[in-house]
Amino acid sequence: MSFDALLAELRDQHPHGRLSWNPEHPLRASLRRAAVPDAPCAYVLTASGNQAPVIVYVGHAGTITSDGTFSSQKLAGRLKAKQGGVPRQEYFRGQLKEGGFTELGIEWFVTWREGLTVAPALVEARLLQAYLMQFGRLPSWNKSF
Repeated sequence: MSFDALLAELRDQHPHGRLSWNPEHPLRASLRRAAVPDAPCAYVLTASGNQAPVIVYVGHAGTITSDGTFSSQKLAGRLKAKQGGVPRQEYFRGQLKEGGFTELGIEWFVTWREGLTVAPALVEARLLQAYLMQFGRLPSWNKSF
């Protein structure tokens, strides 16, 4: 299955949303305005500017423990946390600038809620597998799989 076909399938099967973030604006306020959920999710980051959007990262938020509860950050918390020792806003700004991009797209898929119980890591793995099969590599910000 192609990456785009899998995205379309996920959009049909999961509550989802999207945010376009301009690094001139505060990330936390943008996340709040877009009502980014504090829920277990898989997500896709795209970067754009003077060119078409490029998928740069696929990830998940929410780790399930042995007792069936979630132990780590859900999406809103993950996007506000530090990356490489710096606030995520600064990390994203640096990554965008380094790649010559001016905007970050964040699309998320809620994977766990009442009536829907799909592990976020499973959805992330499906997305990364589809990307790898289609492009022969991982998105540029994903270090491993």
